[in-house]
Amino acid sequence: EGDCEPYVGVWRQSRAVAGATLFAARRLVIASEERDDARSRWRAAQERLREAGVACAPPDEEEEEEEEESPPRAFPPSSPPPSPLAAVAPPPRAPLAVCWTGGRHHARADRAAGFCFVNDIVLAILEILRSAPTARVLYIDSDVHHGDGVAAAFSSSERVVTLSFHHASRGFFPGTGGVADVGIGRGKHHDINVPLGRGVSDATFDEIFRRATSAVERALRPTHIVWQCGA
Repeated sequence: EGDCEPYVGVWRQSRAVAGATLFAARRLVIASEERDDARSRWRAAQERLREAGVACAPPDEEEEEEEEESPPRAFPPSSPPPSPLAAVAPPPRAPLAVCWTGGRHHARADRAAGFCFVNDIVLAILEILRSAPTARVLYIDSDVHHGDGVAAAFSSSERVVTLSFHHASRGFFPGTGGVADVGIGRGKHHDINVPLGRGVSDATFDEIFRRATSAVERALRPTHIVWQCGA
């Protein structure tokens, strides 16, 4: 389109952007598998302790409990031995990857758009879906512009929910992302748009964002979340 005139180095930049985001997606998949494995070992250890009559908190409480890191301490000979669970590493928190050069959410499979020559977000989500057959991805877009390229790519997918918060007014780019746009086919109701007018305060946006994302997370129970923070 008119805002994406080719320039010297466009291929190199596009390859760098896509490569960085794909690397982050692959690391997330690997870290998620390691987390799930650790969680399984943790729960198995808890079950063995319960069978032996040792009281311990339910798995969900153990996983949600946040403890401040502290240096290891020695146990004097007269002190009771530490819990057998100390031999099993607790499940780690959800892995996180940040790609500062990514987020080119307007590009389509057949054309560049909105100063985006490659849609690295779509590539990252496809990589997650390919590497984790049971993955359910929640894509959150809080850029001032609607993430039309990502929404279009997964409009018929039931494994990806796109949730976009964006400004909407007559003539504002890209002119998509209305509340009536809900996806098609098996992806119907998996495309959620929250168009906002001018003058939305930080407090109002925060309230809308928290309520919408919480509701979608409860309904979808995503295994992975991809967030385009935008501008």
